[in-house]
Amino acid sequence: MDADQLCSDSNALPNISWQRSEVLSGHRTVKDMAVGKVASYVIILIIRNFEITMSGSLVLLDDSAFSPGFSPKYLWTNDPGNLLLQQWYQHYSYWAQYSNPDNSTYGSFSVSFEGISIAFTGNTPPSTRQQNFSVYIDDADGYVASYPSTPTQEYMQWYTSPTLEEGNHTITLIDMDWTDVDYALIGVGNQTTAPGKDILVDDTSDNIIWTGDWQTNTSTLIRINDFEIVNHPLGNSTRDSTTQGDSFSFQFTGTNISVFGIQRNSVVGVIYADFSVDGEKMSTFSVTSARSGNDLANTIFFSSSILPHGVHTLVMNITRVAGDQSLKLDYITYSRQAPGSDHMASPSSSSVSPSKSNLPSGPASSFSSTTSNLTPKATNTKRIVGGVVGGGIALLMIILAGALFCWQRKRKVYCQANLTGLSQPFIYNPDESVFGRAESSVPSPSESEEKSVAWRGISVVGSTFESTAGSSHPLPSSLSLSRLQRSALESQAEIRRRLDEISSLMAQIEQPSTEITHIQELQNRIEVLTEENTQLMGVPPPAYAI
Repeated sequence: MDADQLCSDSNALPNISWQRSEVLSGHRTVKDMAVGKVASYVIILIIRNFEITMSGSLVLLDDSAFSPGFSPKYLWTNDPGNLLLQQWYQHYSYWAQYSNPDNSTYGSFSVSFEGISIAFTGNTPPSTRQQNFSVYIDDADGYVASYPSTPTQEYMQWYTSPTLEEGNHTITLIDMDWTDVDYALIGVGNQTTAPGKDILVDDTSDNIIWTGDWQTNTSTLIRINDFEIVNHPLGNSTRDSTTQGDSFSFQFTGTNISVFGIQRNSVVGVIYADFSVDGEKMSTFSVTSARSGNDLANTIFFSSSILPHGVHTLVMNITRVAGDQSLKLDYITYSRQAPGSDHMASPSSSSVSPSKSNLPSGPASSFSSTTSNLTPKATNTKRIVGGVVGGGIALLMIILAGALFCWQRKRKVYCQANLTGLSQPFIYNPDESVFGRAESSVPSPSESEEKSVAWRGISVVGSTFESTAGSSHPLPSSLSLSRLQRSALESQAEIRRRLDEISSLMAQIEQPSTEITHIQELQNRIEVLTEENTQLMGVPPPAYAI
């Protein structure tokens, strides 16, 4: 449900809806319309401020998006993988290929992220390479961690951070020796913002609705040769089916969605699966294999085009199966990528406690501290502070609406006062003319002789002006009366023209059909005209009346 739906749903927000209807049920004046609509906008702003947060999810971050990134650049290779042996998420993985233990040359990388934990997935280094690395998180002391102990290289989640205080963090890993880094999983809490992030939904999520004979598979991927790297699926499991007619559905709120699984090249057979969004068929995924290679993780089964922001339903249906083929679903990602659009509030995000990392369980890396261990910070304080801040924002918005009410009232009274005062006939009097009042403020000759004013290269002293070129000319001691009269008459006509325009604008404001944005434009124009008139007449504007 988006903010507009919430504002119109009396069951969802009874108090807010009641306040809005009370404001709009009174007399339809400029003040009431302005305050009513501004109050509605304030309510929507408060709701959307809370919409941009995610209540516990996992964010999938590709290594290409790591920032600050990998260092030194020459040591890391952006590996494209092999379609017969191994496939990376988003097709590439950073590999510390040119590390050299002989001269202590190792790679490092840093990632800035928002959340409560982070884990890295990729290939562990061979057993002949260094098996320890150092970790630094924010300003805490570093500690030494180790890769999971395995008899051979494995594609797996090889590091998981401690649970951190929710917020922005930077993690740095050094002493990388032939390590592959494919992607990061970031555990997020209640206050983490969602726009632009790829939200992960594992095959174990309760938000995926399975229909048919689906089985959970926790085994590693099949490889042709025993000496090749062992691949683990994300979260160490997949959901498998070998039955035509089996399907699954998943509802999400966002603008695009992708489905990833295991492409089975190690068997002989054929499989077809249709993907549809909101009842419209989008594409068909198919595999025809003849035991030609390894099973490949991170295979894109389906990726949608950019969708209108809102709630959508993805459905996959297996339409054909032959031989030993099977469909192995690993994970789903979705996001709201369009900048400036409504923020995402997914009903289908995996729910976790903010104090837990929510990262998939797997072979965890061991670590021991050589200095002082990084102590995970408790998140209870952060949750309390978040609640206080949220309440403070709501209170601030209410105060802002009240202040805006008073300001609108004062400005309307001010405009009416100007209109009333300026509507009186303007009678030119040579002794009390606009020019006469202005002339009285000019310093007398004796005063001007004591002052020198520089302006764009011309120095004015007394009754003569002297240019920077050195030439001197007499300054006229007075202006002709005809010029005085013309100037006063022109000022009078200009004031009258502005008065007529102000009257016309006030009439437009009082029209019941006038929109709030147009009202504001009209009021701004009235204020400008009034200020210009007061300058022409040489008198200050009237004080605001309460």
